[in-house]
Amino acid sequence: MAIDTLGFQVDSTAEEQLRCIARAGGGRYGAVDDAEDLARELQDAFQRSWAPYALTGIETKGAASCAQAPLLPPGQYTDRISFREERWYKVALRPGQALRFSASVSVQSEYETPAVLRVTAYKPERRTSIWEHEVSVTQDWSHLISTGLQSDPLAAGSLPHGARQGHACVKVTGRINSVKETEPMELAVALVGRTRIDDGLPTPPPTTSATENAPSKSPHPRSAESDATISVSFGVWLWAVAGGLFLGVLARLFLNRRMRRRL
Repeated sequence: MAIDTLGFQVDSTAEEQLRCIARAGGGRYGAVDDAEDLARELQDAFQRSWAPYALTGIETKGAASCAQAPLLPPGQYTDRISFREERWYKVALRPGQALRFSASVSVQSEYETPAVLRVTAYKPERRTSIWEHEVSVTQDWSHLISTGLQSDPLAAGSLPHGARQGHACVKVTGRINSVKETEPMELAVALVGRTRIDDGLPTPPPTTSATENAPSKSPHPRSAESDATISVSFGVWLWAVAGGLFLGVLARLFLNRRMRRRL
């Protein structure tokens, strides 16, 4: 929390005290000389205190129904939502993936309590099983009202036979009765988990090209001359080993005879 101070026609001693308070509170000091300056400074301080969070993302516009909803890839988006309004969006899911979806409303004006922001996600092609989460401000107030959810990994049985992906529908419901009526909103979309093809879905046939079907070639082809050289070298080595063994046997026999003669 930052503390701002204003000096309205104050002397130097009071101004220094107000500056000290602002520095200690991480805020700023402003000097005003008349009612018009005072009103402008108070309005500026009010706007900064009520809107400390800057919304970022690609601008989008939610629809009034799932059928007309825009398809959102993973990313961050901005939109606007009004009191008692529903905004619909779509997200493509493949088997094995789970959806993470959050909505945050940065309230720019005063609002009545309780204030509620709700996110509801529907499985592709089905409307009976849902994930839902909401946050409510029942008393006091909050600059930022935010909620989100994470679904279970999508099973292939949730899709029509043979389908590789489906579109999950997400509904954002705003129950924020503010002075401005329409407030800015930030959306965050993410997919987690590894995609897979299972649960009886046919595996797509591998694609082949002309180079894959061609006979494989060795990166270092050998000629007939090199093969002959290898054969000759192996033969010479084999004869050398055999000759060494034969000489070793003869030497052993010779030594045995000499020892017998001495005995």
